[in-house]
Amino acid sequence: MMLPAAPSGRMIPRMTTDHDVVLSDFFTGLDSATVGARRDHEARLAAFFAGLGPVVAAARRAQAVLDRRVAPQFSVFDYFKERETDLSRAFGGLLDPAGTHGQGDTFLQLFLDEIRCSLGEDLRDNFPCSDTQECDVRLEYPTDKGRIDIVLEMPGNRWIGIENKPWAPEQENQISNYKSNQ
Repeated sequence: MMLPAAPSGRMIPRMTTDHDVVLSDFFTGLDSATVGARRDHEARLAAFFAGLGPVVAAARRAQAVLDRRVAPQFSVFDYFKERETDLSRAFGGLLDPAGTHGQGDTFLQLFLDEIRCSLGEDLRDNFPCSDTQECDVRLEYPTDKGRIDIVLEMPGNRWIGIENKPWAPEQENQISNYKSNQ
């Protein structure tokens, strides 16, 4: 066995003693104790993380209540820009039941109710107004002949296309082009 280098840089030889055997036995015993301690630690960690599932579920429920009441993740300032795509993002964000506004399908339901009231009786019966929690909001939806600003994909393979035109008129045959894309 060698001791650390002396100030001169030379290694200092040392004779093996009973102390070395005792130290060796100590560290060997420590290794086996460490394995047991490690297993115990792993078991405690596994139990800790297994217990987190209900805590995370409760935290998500509490966040949903908080979102519904004060919408801490929502900021209207996220929508203040002047491009048409940003207007679509603002409107689509409000219509999205999973949006950061935390209001669920409230805005979507109000929007659909307004549209439904303006429809003739023959169209009202087939207008999608249920299962709005399952609505998927898509922005800049691609078609063969352009993009639809906002598409609301409703359950039952029903779609509502929304074009916002703040600064431009409807393009020639725009609606019929989108309809022929189905």
